[in-house]
Amino acid sequence: MKELITLIVLMFIPIDAFSQFVYMDKDTVTGKHYYYTSSNNITLWSGNYGDDRDFLDYLPNVLYWTGFDNKRYALCEFEGSVWGARQNDEIKIGGEDYFGSGLNFGPISSSINSSEYKLNKNRVYKITRNWESLPPGPRKDRFRIDYLEWPIVQGAPYIDRNGNNKFDFDIDLPKFIGDETLWWVVNDFYPERTADNFLSKPFGLEIQNTVFAFNQPEFLVDVIFKKYMLINKSDAIIDQIFFGEVFWPGCYCSKVGTDTTKNLVFAYEYMIEDISPAIGVKLLQGPIIRTNSNSDTARFNGSDKAGYKNIKITASSYLSKREEVLGYTPDRYYNKLRGRNFFDGEPIINPDDSSITSFIFSGNPIDSTGWLDSGYQQGGHQDNNLCRNITISSGPFTMAPGDTQEVVYAFIAAQGENNLDSIRKLKLLADKVQYFYDHYTVDEPEPYFEPLPEFFALSQNYPNPFNPTTTIKFAVPGAETSRDLTIQAKLIIYDILGREVATLVNKHLTPGNYEVEFNAEGLSSGVYYYRLEAGSYSQTKKMILLR
Repeated sequence: MKELITLIVLMFIPIDAFSQFVYMDKDTVTGKHYYYTSSNNITLWSGNYGDDRDFLDYLPNVLYWTGFDNKRYALCEFEGSVWGARQNDEIKIGGEDYFGSGLNFGPISSSINSSEYKLNKNRVYKITRNWESLPPGPRKDRFRIDYLEWPIVQGAPYIDRNGNNKFDFDIDLPKFIGDETLWWVVNDFYPERTADNFLSKPFGLEIQNTVFAFNQPEFLVDVIFKKYMLINKSDAIIDQIFFGEVFWPGCYCSKVGTDTTKNLVFAYEYMIEDISPAIGVKLLQGPIIRTNSNSDTARFNGSDKAGYKNIKITASSYLSKREEVLGYTPDRYYNKLRGRNFFDGEPIINPDDSSITSFIFSGNPIDSTGWLDSGYQQGGHQDNNLCRNITISSGPFTMAPGDTQEVVYAFIAAQGENNLDSIRKLKLLADKVQYFYDHYTVDEPEPYFEPLPEFFALSQNYPNPFNPTTTIKFAVPGAETSRDLTIQAKLIIYDILGREVATLVNKHLTPGNYEVEFNAEGLSSGVYYYRLEAGSYSQTKKMILLR
């Protein structure tokens, strides 16, 4: 009853209020608990039960984003982890999907029975930097409780102040990752849960979840990070594992795609003139596998591990409502995670060039090349419903009893002048996020510097043709040791007769990436040229003003 009353109250609270005030107490009957992070433009709801649809019957999306137009967009109806593997010569599936979950809350422990998993300690915890400076009130009280009860004994990250590699009460402290951190743990230990959702026996995996976000530097305000720590607490080897992240885009994102070069899947609006944002899920750090080569290094648990490498995305797959209605067996879902045909496990054929592929919709919508989302489904069926879902997965890898794996994703939102411009900005932001994750610690704030370009470059203006404004980007190279050195640079616009019509840049610039807007108001339609001169470098490109 308490859970029902809380959820009914939620129905009458404006969405914007969630980012500041809403907290749901853990239900003492079911044990379910939901919490959110919203330290920047993204609000992401998370549940300790995996079965987010229970909550979403009342709030129909898990991810909201505030755009440059101050409008709040619902970008994701559901997101969660799912995995498939062989254990004891049997294919099994675990995790969560839109229509249910095979997970239970809390860590795996032989001393805890199923009813004790419902205890309040198995909730979603949230800590925020500088919470002590907040004004007195319920919000500060919630942060204080989670800070003081931070579940370090369950595996939550902490600062080992005395360096003895063990947690000491009254000495060690909770570890902030980003400006705001959510942490909780789930498991697939109970057969009734996995059998109910995936028709599968459990693996015996424990999954520690960390969601974190930043409000600085500026580009990270449109990003949320999610880390999974998988621990094999069974007594059997789990082999040929494929681990994935599944997400169902919200109503503003009706088509999906894959960019294998960026380890990215994304969703975008169907209509080209729509300025709704694009949403992407990027694999930042994949599972590790041994290579026995000292030249290979993998990232794991915040440090480098020689002789290993991180697996990139190995498949992206699409599961339609038709397949969901028909139902899936462990074999079928395993096909999906491996990038195979859902029903029979046969290879997926790229209809654009008839090649075999593991990646669905791998073309480039920006220039309309390759395989694009136009209603195709893996089973060879057509679906006129514009809603799409997509799963990004990596594998195979093996986990012996006691082994641990770590996988990190980023949820990224970007908004442009139309649906394709939103994709373009999303991909640029995805590159920045990967650079940040690779070069900066995520648990201690420190000054961030954009990566310096290695060469001079002048990009094609965008859009082109244009009316009346367009953006020109260029790069001035440099080294980390020479960030303060400057060079005289000029960016000048000429008409077709070579007459100068505008000077956009004429000053000394430090190394970096630049963009300048050109407003052609008052100029007639036609061909124009823009030229960059910097030191001994010069480059000219053509653009078209079309009224």
